[in-house]
Amino acid sequence: MNDIEMRALIAARLREARLYVGISQEEAAKGVGVTRTAIVQIEKGERRVEAVELTRLAALYQRPVEHFTDSGQEENAATDDNVKLRALARMANGLEDDDIKELEQFAAFLRDKSKIKKRG
Repeated sequence: MNDIEMRALIAARLREARLYVGISQEEAAKGVGVTRTAIVQIEKGERRVEAVELTRLAALYQRPVEHFTDSGQEENAATDDNVKLRALARMANGLEDDDIKELEQFAAFLRDKSKIKKRG
């Protein structure tokens, strides 16, 4: 894995972990001691995350540093999927029943669309 791919992987995992714990970019920035712009750039893979910053983010997000840096473990992919699903569940929490049904229909639409793309 090259540097750009590794930075993108770390960026995605940091963003997903932040969303999972329900922390805003502003709160993350304060917790680490950087600007919100720095968090935005880190999560986009536009800025390298310093070791001290990564350690602070890992503590803030209640994850081991290896969760963000280890590209070789298959369990991380499953964990990433679980993080995404939990983040979606938190976002859907509190929606009205009609909205939940609409969300389910949209998810089915996206799943079918993805299947068609894979075939074609």
